[in-house]
Amino acid sequence: MADFKRKYDAQPWTKDFAQDFAEVERVQSINSIIPKDAHTILDAGCGNGFFINFLKQKGSYTKLTGLDYSEEALKHVQTDKIQGDVTALPFADNSFDLVTCLEVLEHLPQEDLEKGISELQRVSKKYILITVPNNENLQHNLRMCPNCYCCFNTNFHVNSFDETKLKNLFPQLQLIKLEKIGSYYKKYHLFWPFYAIYINWQKANLPKIAICPQCGYQNKKVIKNSQRLEKFSTKKISPIKFLIKFIIPGSRQRRWIMALYKK
Repeated sequence: MADFKRKYDAQPWTKDFAQDFAEVERVQSINSIIPKDAHTILDAGCGNGFFINFLKQKGSYTKLTGLDYSEEALKHVQTDKIQGDVTALPFADNSFDLVTCLEVLEHLPQEDLEKGISELQRVSKKYILITVPNNENLQHNLRMCPNCYCCFNTNFHVNSFDETKLKNLFPQLQLIKLEKIGSYYKKYHLFWPFYAIYINWQKANLPKIAICPQCGYQNKKVIKNSQRLEKFSTKKISPIKFLIKFIIPGSRQRRWIMALYKK
């Protein structure tokens, strides 16, 4: 599985997060709670550096470092950067005033999650800042590989976090801030018949970046299919969106949970 996960992360990072209002709002919320005495920051699992680059532009820090094991992602990082793994951080104890780990922990299997939590505590001198999807329903993004029939989460998310889990994530540390952030979205209930039908239909449609963790299958035809979808008029698509958004029952919730801990 690990090799296919690395293949997934080695794909070009084409999304421009600066054009995504929700992502910009998330980064601004995170930036607003960074303690004033945090002068050196490590972003563990920095991806394409959207957050750490934002700090470089908006703040004044002694040292900013981004870490990720994707060489492709690190090409976009504008600060000090190093290729590495959250489960084995290549830094000495207490190296950074603040260690951030944003949208990472949901990707880690239990054994790696425990190692990652330990490593974040080890290299942090003062603070740890975490964000994760808010009470994510992992079944929502399940898709079926047409090659080996394996069902998998297309984002490689294997953990779901709520407020209780984050409160207990670092028992030795003091939880300073716990807040739900980001724009609201509607979370649907899988037991509702119409939505269950919709999810089952979705299982046969792999996003273009999805890679099967069991056999490595990737649907190269999705791009052509998406081009065909662009030919459909808005009038044909909007009733479906209306049905899902307004008729099928669900609950409104924030997209992410943010937690700040102090050693």
